[in-house]
Amino acid sequence: MSKLNQPLIMMKLGVIYFYVVALIAHVFAPDGYSILEHNFSQLGPQNYELSWIMQIAFIGSAILWFYGLYLNRRKKVLHKSVAIMFFFIATFIVFAGLFKTNLPVMSLPLTYNSFEKNIHLVAAHGSQILGLLILLEHIKYSDKTMRKRHVTVLILLVVLSVIFQFGPYVGLTQRILAFTHSFWTLMYLNMYQKG
Repeated sequence: MSKLNQPLIMMKLGVIYFYVVALIAHVFAPDGYSILEHNFSQLGPQNYELSWIMQIAFIGSAILWFYGLYLNRRKKVLHKSVAIMFFFIATFIVFAGLFKTNLPVMSLPLTYNSFEKNIHLVAAHGSQILGLLILLEHIKYSDKTMRKRHVTVLILLVVLSVIFQFGPYVGLTQRILAFTHSFWTLMYLNMYQKG
C-alpha cells in the first residue's frame, strides 16, 4: 500500500478537499451572500445555477472519507466505533450535498423546497453531533494529558455550537466552529489508532 493510499491520509485529504472547493464556491457566491451571516451550505442554495460547486465540496469530501474507511477495513487503524461514526458522518455529508438549503436573500422565481432544506439540516446537524461523539471516544481512550486537551476542545465546540444556533453572525461562528473541528480532526486523527 503506497504512503498516500492510507486510511488516515485519505480521510485528512477529504477535510482539505472540502475547504479548497468551498473556497472556490466563495468566489462564485450568490448575490446577497455574506460570510458573516450565511453558512457554508448557503453557498450552494436551491435554485442557484452554481450550487453544484458546493455540492461537489460535500460529496467529494465524503467520497474520500468512504475510501479512507474502505482502506481502514484492509489495514485497521481506527477503532471500530470511530470507523462506524465516520461512516455515518460521511453518509450525512453526502445527504447535505444532495439536498440543498435555501438563501433567504435570493430573489429567485421559484420558491424553495422546505422538505429538501429539512433533510439538509438533519444531515448537517447529524454529522456535527457524530463529530462530538467521536471526540468523546477520544476522551475515553486518551491518557490524562490528552484527555484534558480533548475536554477543552469539546467544551469549545459545544459553546460554538450554541452560539451558532442562537447567536449573531451565524456565518462567522460556523466557520470558526468548522475550522476548530476540522483542525482537531487533522491533528488528532492519528492519536486514536487501533493499538
